[in-house]
Amino acid sequence: MVAGLLVEDLAEGLLVRLGYVIKERRKKIVFEGVEVAEIDYLAEKEGEKYVVEVKAGRISVNDVRQVYTNSVLVNARPMIIARGYSNASAKVTAEKLGVEVLTLDEYLQIVSIDELSAILESVVLSTLSKLLLAGSSLPENIDEEALSAIASSKTYEELKARLKNPNKIISEFRRLGVFTLSGDFNVLRVQAEIALQKLRLFKIEKRLKEMEEKISQ
Repeated sequence: MVAGLLVEDLAEGLLVRLGYVIKERRKKIVFEGVEVAEIDYLAEKEGEKYVVEVKAGRISVNDVRQVYTNSVLVNARPMIIARGYSNASAKVTAEKLGVEVLTLDEYLQIVSIDELSAILESVVLSTLSKLLLAGSSLPENIDEEALSAIASSKTYEELKARLKNPNKIISEFRRLGVFTLSGDFNVLRVQAEIALQKLRLFKIEKRLKEMEEKISQ
């Protein structure tokens, strides 16, 4: 569906297969009421905590510094899952800072067909379950017009032409639990469409219930 999203789900499947327990996803690091960072996964294995960052591409020096800093903030070991290093500097920096690196390309070359099948099955199920959670929390005063604009816009640029402050609206939908997945604009579009369909079903159910109540009076 989306490269970054699929890599993230694949990384989660690999962590589980390697014996890590996912304690938290999208963990926000907050100090004195201020959000200073967000980490992809907080995992644990054999009593050790890990800050895990997932990259769809290759690891840069900045990526290494970021995960190391975040690991210090939550007192855990740093780990990056990606498709390799962007250059020698990134590799040396990771080694010097003690950042563990799981390279997807190398790992997938050594797993068996059965293991790969299990990982891919886990990825598909995880992605579907997260998508189906979209719109699971729909307040009565939800902005249906904004949802419709997101669902029907082909690009983010088109959405900006239709809505004022789209970033603010999208952030609010995330806060309300309407959007449960991160990713590019296509991921938002799918979640908005799912939420719209659920909202329409809720309205139909409400009308049917009102009709039943009138009939029973």
